Amino acid sequence: MLRKTLAAVACFAVLLMVPAARADDANKKTTFTFNETMQLPGLVLPAGTYVFKVPEFAPGMRSVVQVLNADETEILGTFFIRPYERMAPADKTHIWFMERKAGEANTIHEWFYPGDAIGMEFLNK
Repeated sequence: MLRKTLAAVACFAVLLMVPAARADDANKKTTFTFNETMQLPGLVLPAGTYVFKVPEFAPGMRSVVQVLNADETEILGTFFIRPYERMAPADKTHIWFMERKAGEANTIHEWFYPGDAIGMEFLNK
């Protein structure tokens, strides 16, 4: 049941993202624009534009993701992730959300970079 809910929410997520999120293979850099409040563990992101990427100090270690403001001048949060595998590579950027109660902001659960079959699942603190 949780998988079906996540799938339905993921479809909704595509509508919230910039149609062509900018990305960079080396650090998985992706720019997202959200039209409503989003959450990550311990961080609330108001509607706006944000950059998600694997930081320079961890290029070969895909267990950390940073979220920055749109112009990359401020690190808003650094998050531990674990690999999350899907059957086929993502054809474009995908974000999956956790189930939420009415009135709560979407909580980002997984992020898949284009061409990757292994995504990044954000770990709760």
